[in-house]
Amino acid sequence: MPRTPLTFTPTSRRHVGLWIRFLVVVLAFVVLAGARSAAHDETGTFVPIEVRGATFTAARAITADGRIVGFYGSSAVDQHGFLLDRGTVTTIDVREPGARWTNVFGMNSRGDIVGSFGDQQDDGAIVQRGFVWRAHGAFTVIDGPSMTDDGPTIRTLAKGINAAGDITGYYDTVNKRHGFLLSKRGVFTTIDLEGTQGPPPNGTFVQWINARRDMVGSFFNGSVHGFLMSGDTVTQLDVPFADSINTNAPGLNDHGEIVGFYTAFASDPAKRRTLGFWRDRKGHYESFEAPTETPSSATVPTSINNRGDIVGQYTHAGVTRGFVLYRGGPR
Repeated sequence: MPRTPLTFTPTSRRHVGLWIRFLVVVLAFVVLAGARSAAHDETGTFVPIEVRGATFTAARAITADGRIVGFYGSSAVDQHGFLLDRGTVTTIDVREPGARWTNVFGMNSRGDIVGSFGDQQDDGAIVQRGFVWRAHGAFTVIDGPSMTDDGPTIRTLAKGINAAGDITGYYDTVNKRHGFLLSKRGVFTTIDLEGTQGPPPNGTFVQWINARRDMVGSFFNGSVHGFLMSGDTVTQLDVPFADSINTNAPGLNDHGEIVGFYTAFASDPAKRRTLGFWRDRKGHYESFEAPTETPSSATVPTSINNRGDIVGQYTHAGVTRGFVLYRGGPR
């Protein structure tokens, strides 16, 4: 059973075009034991992460040295990114004209951050746009193509970034979701897996890219599957557990380990819920979920670093919290 989650309360400061808040926190470590799972359980030290006063907290990525990024908020229009680094939490809000909320999805070893923000237009509509905030301070907006074969881009999210600065994500048209790779040299490439179907949110999701430029994500071709793309080779990923569907694969490290989530007990609505998985580079899967007193409705891992530590979010008793699972032991 988890102890009291890691919690923090913001104070404010302005820096490099972003609104920054610095906080000091004390980690509460919990040993993951007896997690209820449809397969083998992952073991390690499970740490809940929660922002005081927020209705949800989501951890999205973790670097090899343990820095964690994600976002929190209280509504669809009240969301803020955060960086947790050695007990200090920095809240990150895009301060571009018209920016209304901020999500942080990824961070590389250099400290470059990617995410999305809500950009309010002159007519009052809010458009979701991607961004990269470089460690040296440069901030760049990322948008999908202004026009495609199936219409203009209406939404863009930057989801992953490797050490070299290559960025992955996806953009939506009215008809379909398309993945993309934005190289460190600024070349934008659309990625559509064969047989994918729309409309959004269905299509191709490209979530993360590692140092070898392997990419992971998920796609919809009538049902949801994960994928691993290595060069021109695409491997479909589906968990091998009985009565399981909808495999999503958002996280990948440089060793080829993959994390994600899936729907378990699919044929039984009373038991159906989302569980996490870990896949090693040889294709062996293990399943796990948050170690709560009663089963959580969802455990959603989103990132794994080169030490094997995993971050994500889980929902229990109607509350969504972030988590970090230190599989190599706490720092």
